[in-house]
Amino acid sequence: MKLSLVGLALCVSFGLGCLVGDDATSPDGDGDDGEGVQPDAANAKAIAIGFDGAADQFAYLADFYNIDKGQSKTRLCHSYFEWNVGSKAAHSGDVTDTSSRAYLDNWLASAEGNCDEVLIAFKSMSNRAAPDEADYATAFDNFVATDWKTETGYTGSFAFSPWNEPNNPADAGNGLGVTIEASLSARYYLRAETACKKHGCKVAAGDFASNGDMWNDFEWNCSNDNVATNELCKAFSDANPGHAAASYLDKYKNEIAQHADDAPYKLGAEFRPEYFAFHGWHDTNEYLDAASHCATYGDCAARRIEKSLGGSWGHVVLWDTEDGMGQKGALSDHDQACGAAFLVRLASVTSRVKRVYITRLHGGTTEIAGRPALEVLANREQSYAADCK
Repeated sequence: MKLSLVGLALCVSFGLGCLVGDDATSPDGDGDDGEGVQPDAANAKAIAIGFDGAADQFAYLADFYNIDKGQSKTRLCHSYFEWNVGSKAAHSGDVTDTSSRAYLDNWLASAEGNCDEVLIAFKSMSNRAAPDEADYATAFDNFVATDWKTETGYTGSFAFSPWNEPNNPADAGNGLGVTIEASLSARYYLRAETACKKHGCKVAAGDFASNGDMWNDFEWNCSNDNVATNELCKAFSDANPGHAAASYLDKYKNEIAQHADDAPYKLGAEFRPEYFAFHGWHDTNEYLDAASHCATYGDCAARRIEKSLGGSWGHVVLWDTEDGMGQKGALSDHDQACGAAFLVRLASVTSRVKRVYITRLHGGTTEIAGRPALEVLANREQSYAADCK
C-alpha cells in the first residue's frame, strides 16, 4: 500500500541452493535465517534511494540530492498508472484523472530533468476483474512501443513493475477489489519481461504488499518451486514445520520456473528474474509500533522474502519499491528519523538489496522534506539517537 517511508530488512544468503533441474527434495530457499548478521556500512552506501509519488514531488528532489553527495548516481522516480494507459490516445483525458493518458504525460514531462529512470507500476484505478493475459500483453506492448520522448519530452530510461501489489485487492493496492491469482500475476511478469527484452527496459518481478497479514504471502513453504505444479509442496521446506500449503510466492515462483521457456515468452529453461520487488511496510510498521528489530524469519517480511529467493533464485537483486514511516499515522521528527535509520540498517545487511523507494518526499503527515529523516537517508546513517527503539 502507499503512504509513507521505509522498512527494509534482509539477511545474507549463505547456502548454495539448488540449480534448475534439481530434484523436488532439493531446497530452493537459502537455508539461512540471517539471525545475528550485522549491517554493513559499505552496503549501506551502495543502496540507491528513489522517490515515489505524483509530479508535485519533483520540485523537492534537489533537497535530498544536495545532501546525498553523489551516492545515488541515478535519480530514481516511481509512480502508479492505469494498466492500459499505453492503449489510450496521447494526451487524452483530464490531467487530474489518474487513469488518463494526460496524467501520465504530465508526470513524464515533469520527470524530464529530474529523473534519470522512472519505475512505472501498473494497477487498476477502478474495481474490475483482473485483465486476461492477452489484454495485459497488448496494453504493455503498446506502452513500451510508444515514443515517449516525442510525446512528453522525457528522455530517461524506464523500469516496470507489471502490477502493483497483485496480492493486495484494496484500491491502494492492485486497485481491482480482488486478489490477482499468483499464476496470472507471474504471467503478467513474463509478458512484460519478454517485451522489455526487445525494448531495453528493466522489469521487477513480484512487487508484493507486506502490510497487514500480507507478509505471510512471502513464506517459503515448498521446498522447491522447480517442479510440476501438481507436485508443488509435495516436499515442504525446513521453514515450514507445520506443513502449510504453498504460499503466494511459492505459486508465483513455480509459474515462472515451469513456463518461462514456453511460447510466447521463450526466455530460457533456466530463466529467473534479474530483479524482484517487494513493499517493506510490515517491517517498518512493526519497528515503529512494537520496537521489533526484524531479527528472524518468524517476525520479518524481508528476511522471509530473501530466504524464499534462494537456490536458483539466489542471484536475484532485491528492490524495496514502496516503503515509509508513518503509514499508520503522523510521527514526530525524532521517531521518523529513527525509522529512517532502521531502514538503512536493515537494508544494508545484504548486498542483494540495491534500491529503496521512499514514499512521500513532500506533502501530508508523512513528509520528509526539511525533516531530520531526509538527512539520515541521504547519508545512509544506520543510527540516529541513543533513545531510538
